[in-house]
Amino acid sequence: RVALATLLWPDVAEPTARKNLRDIIFNLRKLLGDQLTITRQTMAINRAASQSVDAVRFCTLLQPQVEACSMQELQDAVALYQGDLLDGFHVRDAEPFEDWLLVEREQLHLLVSHAMHRLVAYYLDTGLWHEGLQLTQRLLAMENWDEAAHRQQMRLLVANGQRGAALTQYERCRHILQEELGIEPAQETQALYRSIQTGELGAQLQTQQVKAPLIQEYVQDGVSIGNVGTLYGLQHDLAAVPQQALFIGRQTELRQLEDAVLRQHKRLLAVVGLGGQGKTALVAQFVTNLRYTPFPRNGANSASPFKRVLWCACHYAPTLSEVLVHWLQLLSINVTTADMLHAEQLLQLLFTHLRHERVAIVLDNFESFLTDDVKVGAYRRDSLAFEHLLERFASASHQSVLILTSREQPL
Repeated sequence: RVALATLLWPDVAEPTARKNLRDIIFNLRKLLGDQLTITRQTMAINRAASQSVDAVRFCTLLQPQVEACSMQELQDAVALYQGDLLDGFHVRDAEPFEDWLLVEREQLHLLVSHAMHRLVAYYLDTGLWHEGLQLTQRLLAMENWDEAAHRQQMRLLVANGQRGAALTQYERCRHILQEELGIEPAQETQALYRSIQTGELGAQLQTQQVKAPLIQEYVQDGVSIGNVGTLYGLQHDLAAVPQQALFIGRQTELRQLEDAVLRQHKRLLAVVGLGGQGKTALVAQFVTNLRYTPFPRNGANSASPFKRVLWCACHYAPTLSEVLVHWLQLLSINVTTADMLHAEQLLQLLFTHLRHERVAIVLDNFESFLTDDVKVGAYRRDSLAFEHLLERFASASHQSVLILTSREQPL
């Protein structure tokens, strides 16, 4: 309370400033009730109450650091930011309050700018050029001398087939920097301009064949899994995971996959694309990383959250019962094909186990179970049981994830 009184009435004697604050608190109690937490020494917003404070929510989404946030958290935070903190609010003759507010505004501004730049890079990598252009326009409306935002907008315009507009954007950037700061564009910006002039950037983007995101959520409303704690001793079905000497490219998609599985706790994901695009290599690298990469949790690095990884190559179109028996054996559950258990019974055994052990399961080349005879993405008549497997993964209570790679999106 002393600090707040000093901020608001810096030129008034402390007893008078504190009385002024008590009068305001009295009125606020009547207006807001339990929305505030007030003691003899402190006053704060009651975070346990029903109201939502945009600035608090914004900071919560971007903590502890922007780099650790998921794309959804970044999007939610950026949507909350609608301008300066307490825009239009002024306290007369309270210079300390104005100084405090200026610092708070700058900190929030830096946070949202960082989040926006990360989102724009994501949109550029995944072919969401319209969304990227909208966001760079917001960045430049906030700071028209933001040279990195100018470069991002130039790249997005070229990717969107607007080469002339990209060249015009450079001239606009050069003019603003000269007028506002008296400087020329950085060497990086000039090099980007030349690559657009020569057509080099356009050719590079065409070669990359940037399309819709490779990682697609097969279940849009995956149920979040709580913090189940750290599970050590990750085991792999190593013989089945494709081995590769070197993994090059697809870093954006790899980060997307890590984000969806490790932070958003998605239960069911499909990596869909044409043959030769690197779907299998991408997922193989992801599960390999599960063995060696420490993952952040509660501010510290911990071992992989998955106890095991199971990999099934589906190119020979096994039956669901064959797949389930293989998985159960790897999970040390003693069953054989000779037991003649129905697929539903095997599924029950699997999901009973998955309630207690977190497993990452991969079905590679899932298109082997699909047909385009009737409709693209439809299941073959002898593979309809796999549709039930996917439904169970989406709806059952468990802590695991099923990742598909496929040339077609299953219906």
